[in-house]
Amino acid sequence: MNPYLTSKAINRKLTWIPIGFSFLFGIVGGFSLIEDFGNGTLEADVGFVELFIVLLSLLPAVLKVRKMYRIWMARKLAVAFTQSLEAEVSCKKVEQLTGLTDVIDKTLRLLEAGFLQNVIVDMKEQEFFLYAPNLQNQQETILNIQCPSCGAANQVVLGKLNSCAFCGSPLNVPGYTGTTDRKGRFFRR
Repeated sequence: MNPYLTSKAINRKLTWIPIGFSFLFGIVGGFSLIEDFGNGTLEADVGFVELFIVLLSLLPAVLKVRKMYRIWMARKLAVAFTQSLEAEVSCKKVEQLTGLTDVIDKTLRLLEAGFLQNVIVDMKEQEFFLYAPNLQNQQETILNIQCPSCGAANQVVLGKLNSCAFCGSPLNVPGYTGTTDRKGRFFRR
């Protein structure tokens, strides 16, 4: 799960079926209201009640669409925050990554609504401060080292005490300053 999203930004509930029925009920009621208005058979007090019922039946569909838009916006911003390797991200960079405009206002609204977390907005500097751990920064550096005992090639994590996969003798790589072969998670075979 993205560390910038809250549980509110995950849509797990199957609510589109009742929302669809309420939308259908609202549309049918709206057409009925338009037909009564067109025929001239609509009375004032009955028309207001019918209009109120139509609007009330459309309210769950409008609220669901609004929530889905907020979830989409929160996910888009959270992906942009995750892609940033720095703890401070400028507004311009987030706008470039998301393709959205006015990201500070949208982020503040989503933070207040509870869709985003671990973000502080600096209005003066137009920056975001990210407080979630970035998994891309926490990747371990893996090196190919030859065992001094048996000469076998081993993959070791930079700065950790490792043992040879073939003979078991310890391989210590403290403070290695050369270039690394690759980055990624270390899986022992």
